Amino acid sequence: MNDPVDAGAIVLDTNVVSEPLRPAPNEHVLAHLREASSRTFITTVTLAELFLGANQLDRGRRRQSLLENIAAVRDVYAQRTLTFTAAAAEHYGQSVAALKRAGVAMSVADAFIAAICVTSDAALWTRNSKDFVHYPGLTVMDPWSEG
Repeated sequence: MNDPVDAGAIVLDTNVVSEPLRPAPNEHVLAHLREASSRTFITTVTLAELFLGANQLDRGRRRQSLLENIAAVRDVYAQRTLTFTAAAAEHYGQSVAALKRAGVAMSVADAFIAAICVTSDAALWTRNSKDFVHYPGLTVMDPWSEG
């Protein structure tokens, strides 16, 4: 079970976790990550998305390098990886049902991440704010644009 995390905790969406792995990462995002490093968490959903993306590449050096980098991220965040708990599952079910009734679509992975954040009392950093803005109770920040 994920206990609520400390005040000011930040969950990194998949696009934020993958930014430092890019050939030319955004310096603004890297600065935010350095400043908040002790307050950042990832989710098992993000790890799944990262491993899926890397494994969909053709076998070769790029794929192997990505898999090694993702494994390093997994290891660095071993004690700061939040899981999809029973509480998150309940929140997901209630929230996604309400969103669907309101005509708002959301991917399963994004909704899982949002539910993990809300039930862990953590904000979410993502470049895709529009994908999360309607999820009830979720605080969303964009490290590409936040000051």
